[in-house]
Amino acid sequence: MPMPTTDRHNELTSSLFGEIYDLFKKKEVHALQSDCALVHWGHRDKNELTSLIDIQDKNDIEDIDEFLQIIIFELDYVKPDFMLFRDNPYLRNERGTRRAGRPDFIAEVWSRSNVKRDKEFLRQLYATSPVTEF
Repeated sequence: MPMPTTDRHNELTSSLFGEIYDLFKKKEVHALQSDCALVHWGHRDKNELTSLIDIQDKNDIEDIDEFLQIIIFELDYVKPDFMLFRDNPYLRNERGTRRAGRPDFIAEVWSRSNVKRDKEFLRQLYATSPVTEF
């Protein structure tokens, strides 16, 4: 849905956050709005090699302390409008500004300023998470 203003975008994402959180509030859920970055392997220019980080796969991260203190800041990242971790594990840096993992749910509100290339990149990246809907 095209968004005419940033204020409207923020209004929709806040509303979405509230409604989704209400659905899951009886379960243990960590929901995050767009102030938190989601890091990923690979680079935007090489879509086929880009994926979200699988925390359950021991081969993805060898040294968790080094990852959280150094590597997480060197990785490319995206800022979804909303992401929810319920069943899937994640790691976060000390300040809570970056997460690594594969969210259970990701929402992105498109605006007129989103170019086709960005939309295609995000769809492909988010498809590496075990979400069932985009």
